Amino acid sequence: VATTIDGAEQSTSTYRGYAGVDSRSYIDPDLIGGATVSKGPQGGVAGAIGGTVAIKTLGVDDILNPGKNYGVRIKGTSNLSGISPVFGSTVPRQDNTFAPQNGSVSVAVAAKQENIDFIGAFVRRKTGNYFAGSSGPLFSDAYLGKTKKLSDYGYGQEVFNTSEDSVSALLKTTIRPADGHELQLGYMHYRNLFGEITPSNINAGTGVRQIPLSQVEIDQLTARYHWRPEDNNLIDLKANSYVSNIDEDSVYSLWDAANYNKTRTRNAGVDVSNTSRFDLGTTPFSLTYGGSLKVEDGAPRRSTYRMLANIGAYPVNGTRQITAAFAKGKWEPLPWLALNAGAELLMYNVNYRGTPIYSYSGPTYTGYDGHGVNPGAGVTVTPLDGWQLFAQYSTGLRPPSIRETSWIRYESIFNPNLAPEK
Repeated sequence: VATTIDGAEQSTSTYRGYAGVDSRSYIDPDLIGGATVSKGPQGGVAGAIGGTVAIKTLGVDDILNPGKNYGVRIKGTSNLSGISPVFGSTVPRQDNTFAPQNGSVSVAVAAKQENIDFIGAFVRRKTGNYFAGSSGPLFSDAYLGKTKKLSDYGYGQEVFNTSEDSVSALLKTTIRPADGHELQLGYMHYRNLFGEITPSNINAGTGVRQIPLSQVEIDQLTARYHWRPEDNNLIDLKANSYVSNIDEDSVYSLWDAANYNKTRTRNAGVDVSNTSRFDLGTTPFSLTYGGSLKVEDGAPRRSTYRMLANIGAYPVNGTRQITAAFAKGKWEPLPWLALNAGAELLMYNVNYRGTPIYSYSGPTYTGYDGHGVNPGAGVTVTPLDGWQLFAQYSTGLRPPSIRETSWIRYESIFNPNLAPEK
C-alpha cells in the first residue's frame, strides 16, 4: 500500500527486528485536509499492488468561512498525563505528576483571491511518556491454557518510549494564470524526536527501559499543474512532480542504539496524464492515458556501523527506479451500465550499492530489472438510485524494494531468482 502526501512519496525502510520492516510516511494530523483510499493495484501509484492512500494537505477552503477571502485557524490540545523521558531509566514512575506542557498548538493562515490562493501553517506538538490505565486485567489464561502476562507495566506506571516532540510547517500557493490553468506549489517540513522500541525487545520481556529517542527530519517540495479548457473535452491534463528528503535515525533496541539505522532517503517523481471525453454514437466514453517515473535513493548517513552479536540491523543502501505507462477507458452504453478496461506497462531497475561483508562465491551481481504488463477490466451496474453492483479484475506488479536487495543482517548475496511480486 503506497501512501502519498500531495502526490509525493516518502519511501523509507526501517528495520524492526523479527517484526520485519516498515515503510513510514510522516505528517502532522493538523496539516491533513483529506484522504482518498483506492483499493487494489490500479490506484494511481505504479508498483503499489495493495492500494493507495492519497493524503491531501490543508487547502484554503479548509480554513476560510464561506464567502471570506482571509482567515486564521488556531487549534490547541492539552494532555495532562505525561512525563519527560529519562534515558536509561528502568523503573517506571507512577501517575502522580501534573504536566501541563503536554499538548499541541497549530496556526493556519489562508488568503484567497481571484487568481491566487495562499495557505501557511505551523504546528508544535509535544507529549511525554504516557501512564498506563488503572483498570483491566494484567494477566490472561487464553494462551494455550497458561497464565500469560499481558504487559510489562502495572497500573498507572510510566510507559517508556512513547514520547514525541515535533515541529511541522506547510506553505502552499495555487496560481490560476488563465482560464482552465491551475498551478499549485507546496513545501512541507516535518521534524520529530520520538520514542520507540523494536517489538522483539518488548516480546522478550526486556522492554521496560527508556532507550535513546528516534528522530526524523523531512523536507518535501511539490508542483502540480492542471489544465482543463471549458471548450475542449479532449483535454483534461494533469502533471505532478515532487522531491522529498528524509533523514531518519531510527533506534532499534536497548543496546547503544544510536549506532543503528541512520539513513538518508531521497525520493523524486513525475507523472503526467490526460483524459479525453467524447461520445461513441450517443453514449459517453472517456479515455485516460499517461505515464510516470519515480526514483528512490537510500543510503547510510555513517560510514561505519557496529554489528552486535545477534542483531546486524543495517540501513538500506541502493537505488530503485520505476517507470510506467498506462491507458484505460470507460464506456457507458446505457444509463445503468458502465464498462471499463485498461492496461499498464511497468519497468523497474533496482541496484544495491554496498559491498558484501563476507566472502561469497555465488553468481556475479548484475542488479535486478524487469518489466510486466498489468491488464484490468470491470463492470458497474446501477439498478436503482443509491444501489451499485460492480465486479473488478485487476493485476499488478511490485518490484523488489531497496531493502530486499540490501543486506539486513550479516551479509549481502546476489539472488538471481528474486522476482517481483504479482
